[in-house]
Amino acid sequence: MPSRNDLTVSDIASAHDEVLPYIGDQHLVFARLLDSISYCQGLGSSAWSLTLLDTGFRLNVGPIEAMTCTFTQWRAEEFKTEQDITFVTLRLLLAGADCLERISSTEEHGEISEMDYRSVGEKCWCYSGVFHPATNEMTDPSRLVVEGHLAQMRDNHYRFLKLACHTSTGKLRQRSNFAQHHCEALFAYAQRVGKGDQL
Repeated sequence: MPSRNDLTVSDIASAHDEVLPYIGDQHLVFARLLDSISYCQGLGSSAWSLTLLDTGFRLNVGPIEAMTCTFTQWRAEEFKTEQDITFVTLRLLLAGADCLERISSTEEHGEISEMDYRSVGEKCWCYSGVFHPATNEMTDPSRLVVEGHLAQMRDNHYRFLKLACHTSTGKLRQRSNFAQHHCEALFAYAQRVGKGDQL
């Protein structure tokens, strides 16, 4: 694969289609990403960027991460299973005193932990949800649970994004601290997934 600065939308699609072969799972991940970006833009801020990782991607807003998606693959021959197993982990940064009330502490497939990010100037938390992408056309139950969690925490995520888009003096940020690593092809791919376009 070319260096990350030279990647095309087709390169991004090939990599993500392997771990997220079905459109429903792709839409869950990338619709959440696009919604976060749209919220920042709605505030008048362009202080976001996308970093392509070896096993996923990260949305940065201002000086900090706001959302991370990573893929973990267990190969069948290595773990002696009938087929490869993939886990998708979605991390979403949250703010607001009611964060811990959003999901039960005993909830499967998701948890919320406190974070120490002083750059946002307010206490914040991180939701981490794990689901199995579909290996056929049947949606895995874990994805439905995570999808429900994301909907419940949308307002808390927006509150975090608003904090990250502003400086400590209230000035609107216009540049991500990670802008030099921005992957425009990943953004274009997310937009195509969001529109339902096939690559």
